[in-house]
Amino acid sequence: TSSRENLTVFSKATHLRLCWTDFSEAGVAGLFRLLPNVQQVDLGANRNKIQGANTAAVKAIAEHCSQVTNLAISLQQVSESILCDTIAYYGSQLHSLSIRCDGRDTLRCVARHATQVKDLTIRAGSEPEHGTIVGILQQCPLLVRLEMVSWLVEDVPREV
Repeated sequence: TSSRENLTVFSKATHLRLCWTDFSEAGVAGLFRLLPNVQQVDLGANRNKIQGANTAAVKAIAEHCSQVTNLAISLQQVSESILCDTIAYYGSQLHSLSIRCDGRDTLRCVARHATQVKDLTIRAGSEPEHGTIVGILQQCPLLVRLEMVSWLVEDVPREV
C-alpha cells in the first residue's frame, strides 16, 4: 500500500490507546499526525527512558489531533505546563478527562477550561490541594462522575 492509502485508513481511526508503549518524540508526533480524527486518546504508563518524550507526546496530541473529546494521560514525567496547555486547548470539548495532578495549576486549569467535562479522574501527585477540587465542582456543572485516586483524607473537601 502507498503512504497515501495509509493516511486514508488512519483518518478513520477515532480511538488510540498506548499502554506500556515506549516511543521517541519524532515517532509519537508522526503517529498523531496520521490520526487527525482521533477523539479518544489514552496514553497509559510506560517505561520510557527518552528524556522529554512523554511531554512531547502530550504536546503532539494538541498539535495534530483537534477533535479529542476523551483524554486519559497516565504517562510519568509530563510537564505540568504542557499538560495544562493541552487541557486549555481542548477546553470545553472535553467530555472525559483522566490525569495525574502534580500541582495546583493542573486543578485550576481543569476548573477554568474543561467546564463541560462529565467524567473526571484525578490521580494525586505531589501537591494536591482540596480547595481547587471545590473549584472544579463549582465550574463543571455537567460533571456526573468524579474519581479521586490516591488522595489523603485531608485533601478531600468536607464541604462543597
